[in-house]
Amino acid sequence: MAAPPARARADYDYLIKLLLIGDSGVGKSCLLLRFSDGSFTTSFITTIGIDFKIRTIELDGKRIKLQIWDTAGQERFRTITTAYYRGAMGILLVYDVTDESSFNNIRNWIRNIEQHASDNVNKILVGNKADMDESKRAVPTSRGQALADEYGIKFFETSAKTNMNVEEVFFSIARDIKQRLSESDSKAETIKITQPDQTSGAAQKSACCGFLYILSFFFALGYLSFFVFKRRSQLSLFDRARMSSVEACSSALDVDLTYDELSIMSPPTERPNNSPVFQRSSHPPLNERILSSMTRKTVAAHPWHDLEIGPGAPIIFNCVVEIGKGSKVKYELDKSTGLIKVDRVLYSSVVYPHNYGFIPRTLCEDNDPLDVLVIMQEPVIPGCFLRAKAIGLMPMIDQGEKDDKVIAVCADDPEYRHYTDIKDFPPHRLAEIRRFFEDYKKNENKDVAVNDFLPATEAYEAIQRSMNLYADYIVESLRR
Repeated sequence: MAAPPARARADYDYLIKLLLIGDSGVGKSCLLLRFSDGSFTTSFITTIGIDFKIRTIELDGKRIKLQIWDTAGQERFRTITTAYYRGAMGILLVYDVTDESSFNNIRNWIRNIEQHASDNVNKILVGNKADMDESKRAVPTSRGQALADEYGIKFFETSAKTNMNVEEVFFSIARDIKQRLSESDSKAETIKITQPDQTSGAAQKSACCGFLYILSFFFALGYLSFFVFKRRSQLSLFDRARMSSVEACSSALDVDLTYDELSIMSPPTERPNNSPVFQRSSHPPLNERILSSMTRKTVAAHPWHDLEIGPGAPIIFNCVVEIGKGSKVKYELDKSTGLIKVDRVLYSSVVYPHNYGFIPRTLCEDNDPLDVLVIMQEPVIPGCFLRAKAIGLMPMIDQGEKDDKVIAVCADDPEYRHYTDIKDFPPHRLAEIRRFFEDYKKNENKDVAVNDFLPATEAYEAIQRSMNLYADYIVESLRR
């Protein structure tokens, strides 16, 4: 039986991906928080890039897992946010009833949907902050309804603060998507392949023809199997690594994206005339890498993408050191080459208290991998990688933007590897870490605020979330 891509493989019947879009400040994050966690906050924190929540609901006797993505409204994040349109099955267009410009911009957001989303995506218009006093309202309900009617979509007015219509909005769009998927199921099941009536003479021929068809089928199947085996055996080490990476991302997100599809979407590799073609033999992996490079079939390893995070993630993971303990030089990953470059020398008279780097195959809302501070006895040369164990999370705001750091210990350092949670770490060590990050940009007139350290469980969630974001973004990028 044919099943839609959203069909679940485990504890739910459908996986539905929703997207919240609209101008900054209209309350998208508050709507998401109210629906997913049943809470509301008056604090305004700008979404940096992408955030998401998950909630499983019961709908018409089916378990529906809603994966809801909250996008940043600012123009500077438009590149990363539009990458998520294509995978969305439903989009909630949100405006603020007290802000007419946010309502007028809905047409621009719809144009973005038409450009980047699939043709059959479900849409719903949401006028948020409907609890506000009528004297502050700038967009009457009738205008919202008229705009929705113009585009042939449903319309709700909501309040994340009072929980007015929040459940109804999400349940409504989920029900419409489920109905669409169910209809796709039904159509797939009713497809029949019929044969025209045959005369008795044709029927006598059918036995012979059928035998020839079967023989041809097995011959073609054998040839195809040989071709696929031969092609796979000729893959370079880098190709096989990319194939494994794509399949891992596909598995993590319940999508079917194969290496062959990647090859179709990727531009062909050009090879100059008369360039040498090397025969494959039992070379060690390093030699195979060299030969592959000489035939221009691969590029140098990139520590962000090629280094595996490790099977123990998000608790124990590989990390790449960019800055060694005691350094006053700030190094960072050069994304285009994968090399570690010198960013600058610190203006302050401080040095990094511990080794500092990033976790491979993770992605944060600022488009960078997740940062990690690794506590251990000795400094490590920039560019090396090691195994680290997360013990906590340091929430940080750098020049108004979220820039949290995972606090970890070296998993193979006998002096520190026994620590499992930051609450057990010496307080004066934590004070040193906090003071460093508060001071290291002061002479550059850059504001940094460090909040209280959070336990290991918060670090695990941050790492897992960044792993999911990386996998999702890579797959969506390959699809484009």
